[in-house]
Amino acid sequence: MTTTPSTPPHNLPPALHPEDEHHFTFQFTILEVSALVKHHQLVVRFGMKVNVVPLDRLRFLYRRELKDRDVTEITIAYSSQPNRRDRLKRARIYSNRGQKGMEELWSFLLWSHPETNISHYPLREAYHTMGTRDLPWLAVPSVMSLGIVLVALAGMPLLLHGLDRGEVSVTAADVYQNPMLLDQPTSHNIKILGRAELSQTARLQDGQGEYAEFKYFSPLYPASEKAPSASTIARVILQYPKKEADTLISQSTQAYQGTLRSIGWEGLGDQTRRLLESQGVLLGPSVFLIELGVTPADDLTIYLSLLGALSLITLITTLYLKPPRLG
Repeated sequence: MTTTPSTPPHNLPPALHPEDEHHFTFQFTILEVSALVKHHQLVVRFGMKVNVVPLDRLRFLYRRELKDRDVTEITIAYSSQPNRRDRLKRARIYSNRGQKGMEELWSFLLWSHPETNISHYPLREAYHTMGTRDLPWLAVPSVMSLGIVLVALAGMPLLLHGLDRGEVSVTAADVYQNPMLLDQPTSHNIKILGRAELSQTARLQDGQGEYAEFKYFSPLYPASEKAPSASTIARVILQYPKKEADTLISQSTQAYQGTLRSIGWEGLGDQTRRLLESQGVLLGPSVFLIELGVTPADDLTIYLSLLGALSLITLITTLYLKPPRLG
């Protein structure tokens, strides 16, 4: 916790002056929670969730220890509007038990608003007073569920590729003459005839050591163009894993089958552009990236497997955190 020095009133320790700016950090499960007190507001950030509590409208403080979960819970109830005491809003803060930052935050809240503490109330009476229910176990699953939604949205290109059952056959010569052929294709499953210029191949490494994987990128030119001139702009780039490299080397002029990566965030990245340019490839602002060695089923499997795994983890976490019913 960090504070701005000032002279505290007699009932507060030197580090807990209510007019200062205070920072508290602590852990809840594997996530970090941060709390900031500034300008009579408490701002709590937990994952992608943010709670803002106006401390000048604070009505009730309630703390309990969920010993079977190793969790500390603080519930803060405050008036929904200034000078309005009949309607309450609530914010819950959680941490793993014994977290120093959580203890410091609780101390600050007690010293600055001692009259609001109802931690001595029985659980049901305290929750009834604050107009809330016992739902601390929903905090982590709710954040995880939001993460699943974001992953599902980010992975939409994989889903669209996975559901694509069409195919477009073109030649590199046609694309170089009319780039619109691949700008808005009827399908992203592409079969394209051309010549890969292997002398301009760029290699991109993912991972380190024994876990390193390599992706190769080669420009594709019309089959009739035996060697690209210094002014030739590459419009099509083939991406392929190491297992496909032998096929390209043994037969550099052929029909290539792959997936056109042009949906949403897909496309040629800046790092790959720089690598290709270092190999002498002249690239324009619009380049078509075709990934070889993948099928719609591959993309759909990746998408569904990722969402399935995240959903299963969220379900297990929810069942683990859900407390038994109160009798």
